[in-house]
Amino acid sequence: MGHFDGASINNFEVIERFYEKILHVDLKDTKAFGTYKTVSFGTGATDGPGIVKALIEKDYAGFLVIEQAPPMEDLDLVTEMKRVRDMFAEFEQ
Repeated sequence: MGHFDGASINNFEVIERFYEKILHVDLKDTKAFGTYKTVSFGTGATDGPGIVKALIEKDYAGFLVIEQAPPMEDLDLVTEMKRVRDMFAEFEQ
């Protein structure tokens, strides 16, 4: 949903308006709202956990993919993936 942020489109308005039609969500992070530049997940403007919470509130049962940019400079890929996974641990069932 970083594509929406990059295009200055509010993710939460998209969820509210189209939630019944959403079957797949691809989360990525972008540097700033209105600026399409992918950054390491959790370091930019996209509110990934907030988006997941909003989808859960709508009883979303579709697919969720977290698209990851290259690792932060001080992390290797495995450590970076664990960092991102931990961001969503509260949603595990």
